[in-house]
Amino acid sequence: MRIIVTGSEGLVGKNLVKRLVHLGHDVSGMDLVTGTDLNDTDLLEATMQQIMPEVICHLAANAAEARGQVSPVDMIHNNINIFANTMKAAINAKVKKFIYTSSVAVYGEANVPYKEDGLTIPKDVYGVNKLACEQILKIMAKVYGFNYVIFRPHNIYGPGQSMSDPHKNVVALFMRKLIENEPYKLFGYGKMRRAFSYIDDVVDVLVESLDDRYNNQTLNVGSEKDISIKELSDLIQKTTGIIGEIELLKGRPQEISMFLADHTNQNILTKYKETPIEEGLLKTWEWVREQKLLPIIKRKDEINQS
Repeated sequence: MRIIVTGSEGLVGKNLVKRLVHLGHDVSGMDLVTGTDLNDTDLLEATMQQIMPEVICHLAANAAEARGQVSPVDMIHNNINIFANTMKAAINAKVKKFIYTSSVAVYGEANVPYKEDGLTIPKDVYGVNKLACEQILKIMAKVYGFNYVIFRPHNIYGPGQSMSDPHKNVVALFMRKLIENEPYKLFGYGKMRRAFSYIDDVVDVLVESLDDRYNNQTLNVGSEKDISIKELSDLIQKTTGIIGEIELLKGRPQEISMFLADHTNQNILTKYKETPIEEGLLKTWEWVREQKLLPIIKRKDEINQS
């Protein structure tokens, strides 16, 4: 198939492109890092018309959930805007399937475990953005007659994570702090619970979604085994062999305490490969300690919190 992957230089994008190429697909990556600005609508339209993709895997996003409350303009600009631009160009190119990576953040204050057909009550700007894109996609798919797949992944980690964004990728950030011999913060006193999903396991499911049985489905994707952030911190310190100082702080405003998903649809459609977190953390650490540490990212459009 002719496939375009947006966000092709991100953690999921890089791994997805590699897998799709290995399977023999004709894959084109689009990412700001490689010079493709999805806000450049003329370039986007021209590229789509040249490639005429059968499938779009739209991964490009501002995925730093916690940043939404301090940088809402960037969050909207790099979620809803680039989604709408990409979808419009894809429709003009007669796309057959649009695969969209949303997030379990769309559930927000709903009861856990989050079910795909349950309530969606976003609690942060990121969740609102993702839910809006989901709803737009469903409407446009009906109007223009193409298929869609909506994935709601959660807490993806693994080799290739950014260690420079202070608002996401907690596994890589904790490891960075240990390397730098600096304390790190556990909000919610470390009691918040998450199910961490190893990158290869998630990509397995995304690759499978090219199959027609996934058409017009929404599914949570990721691990079913949850741990507290304090337990994660303990595992990371055990894996790295470095004992670091931690700060236990109260939860941040609008942050979700229990971020747990039901995986009924995932279990119906596929057999999810569950990489044990101890194994996933070790692979991540082996990668992290070989990397050059880049400066922490500071956005110019963040709200002044001083």
